[in-house]
Amino acid sequence: MNYLQVLKSKIHGAIVTKADLDYEGSITIDSELMKMANIREYERVQVLNLTNGERIETYVIKGNAGEICLNGAAAHKFSPGQTVLILSYLFTDSAYDFEPTILLPDHFTDEINKFIIKQSLPLEVKTQWNDISSKLKKFCDDNNYTSMPLRIPMPFIIKWLEENYYSPQKR
Repeated sequence: MNYLQVLKSKIHGAIVTKADLDYEGSITIDSELMKMANIREYERVQVLNLTNGERIETYVIKGNAGEICLNGAAAHKFSPGQTVLILSYLFTDSAYDFEPTILLPDHFTDEINKFIIKQSLPLEVKTQWNDISSKLKKFCDDNNYTSMPLRIPMPFIIKWLEENYYSPQKR
């Protein structure tokens, strides 16, 4: 049987809170964040430094709320305030049935290292959204509204939805 290594978990945009050169090694991650990301203690992870391009592999230990600390030799390559990605992988024989857990920064809070889970849409919803999106783009083009798809005024969208999905003849 052939196995494929795929992304299991990703914490995107974590902020390093501490770098401890005198510790034996590893990365310390907020234990609640570990649960959200489906990462276990002592699991092997890859840590990518978005600030300086450094990449390391290490293992995870549980930390306190909001904590992202690079320990040991990694402390030479990561500093407090830098932005990192934390990735874990798994081997599977059914990669097409697997959806990774991806955490994104929660931009509705001022606290660092607070995340939300990126929701994956089922295939039928993605297909329907692609259909709606292409029809909305055509509607915008037909009405000379050129900033599609971003920042379309809500009355414009409501008008389009009424004409295409909520009018009595469409039901």
